[in-house]
Amino acid sequence: MDNYIKIHFLKGAKMNINFLTGSLAYREHKTGVHFFHDMLIRKTIEHKKYNVNISFYNKEEEVRQYLPDYVCEESNQHFSNKFTRIFAYIFPIELIFGKSDIYICDGLIPIINKSKKRVAIVFDLMVKKFPNYYKPVMRAYMNFYFMRCRKADLILTISHTTKRDIVHYLKIPEDRIVVVPCGYVGTSNNGELTVEFAEKIKEKYIFYVGDMRKNKNLLNAIKGFEKAYRENSDIKFYIAGKKSGEYEDLNKYVIEHNLQNAVNFLGYISESEKIALYKNSLGLLFVSKYEGFGIPILEAAYYETPVITSNCSSMKEIAEECSILVDPNKPNEIKDAIKSLYNCDIRSDIIKKQKRLLDTYSWENMYSKFEKAIDSLYFYDGCV
Repeated sequence: MDNYIKIHFLKGAKMNINFLTGSLAYREHKTGVHFFHDMLIRKTIEHKKYNVNISFYNKEEEVRQYLPDYVCEESNQHFSNKFTRIFAYIFPIELIFGKSDIYICDGLIPIINKSKKRVAIVFDLMVKKFPNYYKPVMRAYMNFYFMRCRKADLILTISHTTKRDIVHYLKIPEDRIVVVPCGYVGTSNNGELTVEFAEKIKEKYIFYVGDMRKNKNLLNAIKGFEKAYRENSDIKFYIAGKKSGEYEDLNKYVIEHNLQNAVNFLGYISESEKIALYKNSLGLLFVSKYEGFGIPILEAAYYETPVITSNCSSMKEIAEECSILVDPNKPNEIKDAIKSLYNCDIRSDIIKKQKRLLDTYSWENMYSKFEKAIDSLYFYDGCV
């Protein structure tokens, strides 16, 4: 450890942190990954313990074009362009975005001065567990990133499930990995709904929100719903999210099994529509085979929506003892779980138990763990 740096910070000087993730944090349409980066940056600025730098592989006008209300008070912003990323693999990152004490990385572990530190963020190891889900170019890029993660001084990840995967697949020692879980803060956004959408949420329905990649296991979700529907045809299944990934195969199954009136692919939905779906649904059906975390579980807890989720991966880690857990490979179990939500007492009990998740998984808790991990790089002999 650099004793000069250690003494320097102990005397009260602020550490300089550079988030090389501005392009991920500040974008128009966010997924869980983007919310994590966004909230991590915002909380770090809010707590005022460190000098914050935010770096973008975009021009400033490009950021403001798709996000006109973008603001980063009390931070220094560094803009470049998408071609800069190529040079960032070859030249020290200080030449591009200036000198900092710690660089927060995702997708790139840059070359730095030896006295500085690099912190990598890893959300999941899906490319290792399910390599066939990825196209060759993306698979090669992700594997290169994970190989470079071994050079990071610290790895942050969002669940103990992913931490175990990092140890297993990347052979990185446990003491270099810190779990910094996601949080969730809902909104009372009650924007206007179209007449058609307002009619939809008057139905009895379960729903799913997210993408349609293979790990989401939507085919088994539909099969489980189909079994419940054949026994009680007054229920519907709304699937919200961009029509990509496995959409064509899923839609083909729905048509072949005459489920067009029961399974509805909503496509991309607004924030107001998502909130309305949560608040008026019988429950959320989230039976993924693998997740780095599982933000929809926290969303559902916030909007008092019972959750049916998987008894594996991070879903079990988060939702055990409060939500309904099923084997994601067994449509019959999914069917039985859906039918159980017809019972008002069961639904009320689940909603009550899920409330504890909002205290355990908060953005403030996330930042607290992040701060402790960052300070460990300079103030202690090992990681927390």
